[in-house]
Amino acid sequence: MTSSEKAIRDPLWETVHLDAMAVSIIDTAEFQRLRYIRQLGLAHLVYPGATHTRFDHALGVYHLTRTGLQHLRQRKDVPQEAWEGEELIPYAALLHDIGHYAYSHALEELEPEHLPAHHEEVSQRFFASPSLRDALAPLGDDVPGRLAQLIRGDSKIPLRGLISGSLDLDKMEYLRRDARF
Repeated sequence: MTSSEKAIRDPLWETVHLDAMAVSIIDTAEFQRLRYIRQLGLAHLVYPGATHTRFDHALGVYHLTRTGLQHLRQRKDVPQEAWEGEELIPYAALLHDIGHYAYSHALEELEPEHLPAHHEEVSQRFFASPSLRDALAPLGDDVPGRLAQLIRGDSKIPLRGLISGSLDLDKMEYLRRDARF
């Protein structure tokens, strides 16, 4: 591990290793706000231990994604063209919930004209923020748009199903994390 990388302890996955790019993303105010948004909304009122956050969940999805990619790399039968855009997959995993606000899933069920926007639309605003754009800049100018496409499920990147699909890593992570409560 280099000095620009970090390891974060997690109660579910034990240790989540972050590369330098992930550290830059996590250090933005846009990402840090996820520390204050509960993953399960009001469930903590019934299950007092269910206080985990979108921040915790995002780190877990990033961890599962890096682990999954590592296992795929060890396979010899994955065609080379499947790896196109692979460098974006871990960061799309990390940022997949960036647009969430408190109780967003519950509120999205209400009358849409009274809400800020669907959480995926709010994500677009965060991708336009200077600090997040600066953090993503080493990957290229078009990366915020490409990440947003991956998160929405509109991308042509072959490994997009890891981020947005019927049984993507987001679902695998939240099912495992939420099941603890």
